[in-house]
Amino acid sequence: MLTCQLPYRQRPRVSEYSGSTRATETSGPDFKMEPPKDIKILCQPVKAATCSRCGKSFEVSGREPFSTLPCPHCGHKETVPAQFGQFLLLNLLSAGGMGGVYRALDQNLGRFVAIKVMRASFGEDAAFVERFKQEAQAAAKLNHPNVAQIYSFGQEQGQPYIAMEYVAGQRFDRLIEARPEGLDPVFVLRVGLEIAEGLKAADEIGLIHGDIKPGNILLDEKNRAKLVDFGIASYAGKERAEGIWGTPYYIAPEAVQKQKIDARSDIYCLGASLFHALTGHPPFEGATPAEVVAARLQNEPPKLRALKPDLSEKIEEIIARMLQPHPARRYPNYASLTSDLKAALESLAAEQGRMVIGKGGKTVRLQFKKRAQAGGGAAAEAAGAERLIVPRSATEKLTELTRLSEEQEAAERAARRARVRRALVLLAVLCLAGGGAAAGWWGYRRHQEQQRAVFEARRKALELRQAQDKAAGLFEQVQRAAADVRRGAAVVAPLVSRATNILFEVLREAPPAPPAAEAAPPPAATGQTAVAAAATQTNGAPAGPAAAEEATPLAVAAAKLRRFAGQAFEVGRQVEAAVQTAREREAEAARLRDQAARAAQAAEAEASANRLAAILAELQQARARQPALLQNAKDALEVVRLQREEILRLRRQQAQEEEQRQRELQRQNLIAEETGRAGLLPATVEHLIREFRFGEAAQTIRKQLPSYRTAEGRKAVQLVAERYAMIDELFGFLIRSLNEEPFRWGWDRGRGVFEDVLGADKEGVLLRGRQVPWTKVGPNQFLMFVDKYVDVQRAGGASRQGRLLLATAAFLRETGAPALARRYVEKALAVAPHLREEAGLLVPLD
Repeated sequence: MLTCQLPYRQRPRVSEYSGSTRATETSGPDFKMEPPKDIKILCQPVKAATCSRCGKSFEVSGREPFSTLPCPHCGHKETVPAQFGQFLLLNLLSAGGMGGVYRALDQNLGRFVAIKVMRASFGEDAAFVERFKQEAQAAAKLNHPNVAQIYSFGQEQGQPYIAMEYVAGQRFDRLIEARPEGLDPVFVLRVGLEIAEGLKAADEIGLIHGDIKPGNILLDEKNRAKLVDFGIASYAGKERAEGIWGTPYYIAPEAVQKQKIDARSDIYCLGASLFHALTGHPPFEGATPAEVVAARLQNEPPKLRALKPDLSEKIEEIIARMLQPHPARRYPNYASLTSDLKAALESLAAEQGRMVIGKGGKTVRLQFKKRAQAGGGAAAEAAGAERLIVPRSATEKLTELTRLSEEQEAAERAARRARVRRALVLLAVLCLAGGGAAAGWWGYRRHQEQQRAVFEARRKALELRQAQDKAAGLFEQVQRAAADVRRGAAVVAPLVSRATNILFEVLREAPPAPPAAEAAPPPAATGQTAVAAAATQTNGAPAGPAAAEEATPLAVAAAKLRRFAGQAFEVGRQVEAAVQTAREREAEAARLRDQAARAAQAAEAEASANRLAAILAELQQARARQPALLQNAKDALEVVRLQREEILRLRRQQAQEEEQRQRELQRQNLIAEETGRAGLLPATVEHLIREFRFGEAAQTIRKQLPSYRTAEGRKAVQLVAERYAMIDELFGFLIRSLNEEPFRWGWDRGRGVFEDVLGADKEGVLLRGRQVPWTKVGPNQFLMFVDKYVDVQRAGGASRQGRLLLATAAFLRETGAPALARRYVEKALAVAPHLREEAGLLVPLD
């Protein structure tokens, strides 16, 4: 276990969760609402960390948690994590009066969370923990898109914690800091409306936040406002009645006066936060928290338009009502507040145009211009209205061609009638003229031929016009088809990019280069066909038995990732080729359209139109292939993502296995070292053994136990100590037996002469008129004592007799009589067979 003292760091690049801060009496002009400068929590150190860039593990033992150090493999700076139960704490997001908030990985569920860890002092208060648990359970029931979800509550080493949704985005207070002149009112009202909607859902189940402030409002990646720290700050207010909990800039007057708070208190805090966002200043300021609180109690809220004259009266009325000092004069509920906010937002949006809020709180206003009214003419253009030029549609062209055809037919009918009338008149004249008949007839024929030539020219002009219009219409279709190809490619390109980026991120490899020369690509397979084909392939490992033996799961996953990233890249290459072809065909189509427009003959324009039709068919085929290519890219990306997770999991597993192997190797080395050291212990008590002070030898050896760290080493020491203790017990048994029953004729003086043994003590054997030290008692004499007294009756059972015989064997081994020792081991096992394993450990004779 480790006590982590974590410095309050600079603001991170991602969103933070700020804790509640207690307002205390501090002085000085540089008053800032800052959290404590350090937090102490109990956590477990980690021995290794995994680089987020290269995915390799490296040693971090002995490093301070949350310090930074470069990855030894790629040089990327990594933060040293710390273990906190099932959570791996990655970095400190913020610190507050109650504890710290960390970005963490829930290793059980595999998701990132924001976890707030309370100070250990809070965990000592059982009533606080129980009520805090109830508050967290109530807040967990709140599931709303504008409130960060509470996941779990628990205690780790006595420290209460709460795990909640991690929101990666922007902080509202950072946006306010970046725009000291105030944020765009449409954006601010939209944030206020979304937070009010979340608070409305909370109020419906009886929850109060109690510490709404810009720092507790986050914007996720979709710019959706989310309220964090729900239920924590309000509970702190209940438990710390001796002080003011909350943020003095935004806290409601009734909370300052320690009166009952309700939903209207949260409305006040939200109003103060919106006031700050609109003007760049909180409604009340001061050099110390006390001055800020006093200003709130002594003064009316400032007028919003006095600071921002360009704001509408409606906005000023809403904020003023939210900031009323007495709760009864504020909005009674969230329904009325959200109604006014929606009305103001719609009115403002209608006046200013549509707002798009980008990163950093920058506002982009999209203005929509009305189309000029028919008949407006020059007046509309003078007013600045845009004219929209739309190409003639196919319907308009067909109508015009029909009109021309009808006009031609009517003209031909009229011409035929005129020719008949002229012919009749001419015949009448010829009849009267007589001799001028021939000349009149040939004049009539010439006139008829001229009329046919005129009509033929008109027919050809109409055919030419029809062919030119056909070419123009086909060109427009080509343009649309080419645009569709480009749009489809724009959808596929990000998928391909993500797949190839994953390949580089995980394997540090670039996509394979396309072949130098290759045939035209076959038609794209459908997504289902591609996935089925991939499933029937090998896992990317080389073929052959030897290769199969070497194909580790990590290599298989890497090969599969490489293959599917290559498939995605191939899809991207085909799409890029289709876009390039579309670009070339569109340029060719433009030339063909121009050729048709300049053509003098209908046949020339028709030839251009036929080529345009072929180009259109080609682009339509390319467009038809794109859905399958898109599905292939999606399928390949999905497999690539899965393989990335598998590779990262296998790398973590490998790192853990390697770490375990190293630990086991270190443990085995330590065991070998300690058992070897235990084998040398008899030499350290050799002087005691020579004097038969076996009990002291056992005690001396047992004192060495604390210096041994492994169970095997301690067991080896225990065996040595137990051996000497057992011999000491044998001597004690013999001394008691000799004193209780002297051994008549039990002392062998040699040459067949014996005398009585009158008794014994720790120093030696008592004979008549003298004492023989135990060190002078020979093996045979010692065994006479053992054979005389070590029997079942005196020992108190076969098990005890067997242990005394084992002790005799151990004594004989220590005094250099291994053959006799072996014989007494056999005697012990004959009496007590269950001592066989113990005999092998205490009296090793091999």
